[in-house]
Amino acid sequence: MNDLNVLKQKCIDALAQLSSYDNLIHALKNNDDFFEVVTGYSNSISDIEVVKGLAPQNISDPPIDIAFDSYLENIIKPLLSTDSPYDDRKLRLDKVELIKGSKETPENILLHLGPTIYQHYRQDIERMPVDALKLMLKGIEYDGNPYSYFTKTVGVTAVAISQQGHVFLGERPAHIDYPEYMHFVGGLATFCDDIQQVNLYHDAQRELEEEIELIFGEHYSNANLVGIAGNPLTSEMDIVFIVETNVEDKFFYQCKLTEHQRLVCIGSKEEAQNLLFHGVLPNEKQPKSLIFSAAFALNYLIHYHF
Repeated sequence: MNDLNVLKQKCIDALAQLSSYDNLIHALKNNDDFFEVVTGYSNSISDIEVVKGLAPQNISDPPIDIAFDSYLENIIKPLLSTDSPYDDRKLRLDKVELIKGSKETPENILLHLGPTIYQHYRQDIERMPVDALKLMLKGIEYDGNPYSYFTKTVGVTAVAISQQGHVFLGERPAHIDYPEYMHFVGGLATFCDDIQQVNLYHDAQRELEEEIELIFGEHYSNANLVGIAGNPLTSEMDIVFIVETNVEDKFFYQCKLTEHQRLVCIGSKEEAQNLLFHGVLPNEKQPKSLIFSAAFALNYLIHYHF
């Protein structure tokens, strides 16, 4: 047994002693690209509420104050570049609470969001699996949390469905994160100085317009939150939306693409299963890799759409 498998089993055994990690354990055992942090059904989660949460703990130095405001002031602000046109501040999914409702008022989710920064997110997605498992074990030993030292950076993924009931994934270009991976529309959530101004629905709407020219109010009227996907080894956390549009397939072949080299149509359960389980696109033989939240979304579509 190699080092990776030994560490993975140690991590699985340690997680088994804790509560609420069954889905993560399942993903590690099966080498899955994603695990279900929250799984809903279309229209079953009606709203997202947010409050301040905790930042990641220091990896190499003594423990620090990870309260939202303190971490933002003392850790993140000194790392920000005044020359950058981008806001490198990002959001971290500290924890999730499901707020139960009635049949008339379905479940809401309450997200505890902490601050993090893009540079640390890059470290998470570039870390080798062996090192990620070591860091997860360190977190479990520190406070019973495998992701204490990870950014758990929040993103959004939006799956647009055409009038024909088809969905379209794009192949990412070489110059952005996860080059040549297949993904739906998506991006990192927007940091706001006032945490109550965070709006993940608006982030999804922005990504749809920027990436494939789908405009809220013109091409679709709402986005349904269907769950939260987690990446077992990088800690990334994506809020996943399904968007039923009023546009035909031809719209997706004609729209201007900004973050994809091409779009590929998935039109049936069989095509979705071939892509999810074998990485094979319709009429192609060369396997492709999926971003974790795209795999989560395909799994949802197989069960509840196609």
